[in-house]
Amino acid sequence: MTDGTDEILHCRICDGRLPLAKMVQIWPCLHVFCDDCLTVYRSYTKSQFCPELGCHAVSRIHADTKWNACENEDCFHKLSYTGDLFKVSACQHELCAQCYDKAVGVDKPVCPIGGCNEALGDDGDKEICDGPCKKVLDRERFNTTICCGAQLCKPCFDLYFPDPDKDMYCPNGRCIDKHYGESKIMRHKATRSGNSACATVVESFKFPILSKCNGMSDCERDALRNFPSESECEHEVCIVCLDKMISECIIADSLPMCPNEQCHLPYRFESVNALRALLPERKKYFEELALEMSNGYESIKDDHVTHIRQIPCIARGEKPVVIKGSVSEDDDGPFNVKFVQCGVLGEFVRELRRALKITHTEKVYGYFVRRDDCDDEQLIVNRDTRLKRFKDLKIDDSMIIIDVTGIVMAKATGRTTEYMNQRAEKESTDAPRSRRGRSTGTQSTGSGSKEK
Repeated sequence: MTDGTDEILHCRICDGRLPLAKMVQIWPCLHVFCDDCLTVYRSYTKSQFCPELGCHAVSRIHADTKWNACENEDCFHKLSYTGDLFKVSACQHELCAQCYDKAVGVDKPVCPIGGCNEALGDDGDKEICDGPCKKVLDRERFNTTICCGAQLCKPCFDLYFPDPDKDMYCPNGRCIDKHYGESKIMRHKATRSGNSACATVVESFKFPILSKCNGMSDCERDALRNFPSESECEHEVCIVCLDKMISECIIADSLPMCPNEQCHLPYRFESVNALRALLPERKKYFEELALEMSNGYESIKDDHVTHIRQIPCIARGEKPVVIKGSVSEDDDGPFNVKFVQCGVLGEFVRELRRALKITHTEKVYGYFVRRDDCDDEQLIVNRDTRLKRFKDLKIDDSMIIIDVTGIVMAKATGRTTEYMNQRAEKESTDAPRSRRGRSTGTQSTGSGSKEK
């Protein structure tokens, strides 16, 4: 692999292909732009958000980017922080987590390296031993621990569990390090010594190998189990490093992230929620984050059986409004969604999810209203607001961004309500005097009031 200095990358704004030295990557969304385009964008728009259409991540340029050693030439994360690589057992190519997940997510998964096309489906019935040997074997040849689900071949199982009659729980309540021995350093040491990685580990350690913290560089503590959640970085960390990370985030006014110095990827919704439970003394910090899961399909579910009726505005011949909707990290661009002005918020969200093909089982972490004259604001969707009139939301000239990434953001500041009040005041000011006089007597005094 090269160090990446001669690599050519594609700018998503000017469509140019430029060397790595002239490119900038936004964090945490990892979109790549050339330095000139990003400078012009920021000087004219004064926006804090990523320039990519459909992305509402707050743009931060991280200086500590490392060249990703993924062997896929089409990898979109070449400037990402250095993370664990997956070795394809059939062809021995090393892929980053994002390229591997994308490759195995199709009907006939093959290695994405150009000219390889080695089938990845051949490993469907095979697994890697979580013990020190890291052998690829058939699933039925493994023994699985009860506590953490580690899969061990027969030699590694005998090493960890010399007494076969006992329950298969990891010793001392600390789970096996599933990633031990996978690094290139361990493989290099094993090759240089003339022994296999398994033999090197067995000779060096007389006791079972346990998970160690991969957070701060000087930490030697035991890592937490099952943290972080799936589809995040693979760095297992201890509670002390997490607490130090939260302290630094409070000082820097930033979001929770992996404490590993070479990673710093932001934690997503499930992991941050777990941190809130693990660190109750940091309650004040977590109260500033939007961690209320109220955007699922259950919040707009309506089990009531109603009579079929004709919608009034359709009966009057009013045309539906067309609103643009987009899913975060979607390269297909926005879709036009038609909806009637006299509908309610719950019906609009259901139509939005239907048009964007978001099933009721998929998680949605937020609905955001993007306007030209103010910052993005979160649209609160729950059982209390689902019957709110769509017309009152004033979003007919806006774009709706649906967040499915789970990146945690700060709570909504209420500026959406302020914007709606300012717009209503402006409309009443621009109206003729006689019209304003009549509207004073017909104003709604509450959510249940009707026009006279």
